[in-house]
Amino acid sequence: EGEEEEEEGGEEEEGGAEERLASVYEATVRRPADGAACVAWAVRLFRRLFEQQIRDLLAANPPGKLDESGAPFWGGTRLLPSPAAFDAAEPTHIDFVAAAAALKARTLGLAP
Repeated sequence: EGEEEEEEGGEEEEGGAEERLASVYEATVRRPADGAACVAWAVRLFRRLFEQQIRDLLAANPPGKLDESGAPFWGGTRLLPSPAAFDAAEPTHIDFVAAAAALKARTLGLAP
């Protein structure tokens, strides 16, 4: 049983390392060159955070799943999320993209 835990932890660490490597690649190789590229980056960030990660979470923990104690996984303090596809007509989506793009541009020393 101890070996299984080590293997599971190792896989988790590898996944974290892959995410960190992807983040470094994104920050250096695919670094936005101007404000428009920062906006494109921010839209990708929105899609990753609010659509893809939610879909992944729901794939791992579908509605109706029970936790270790037999209680519904999505209940109590855990509310069932739903993915949000980016919608340019939705003000909160635009606000997020504008803020993220401005922060990215400022961090990189680019004009927003």
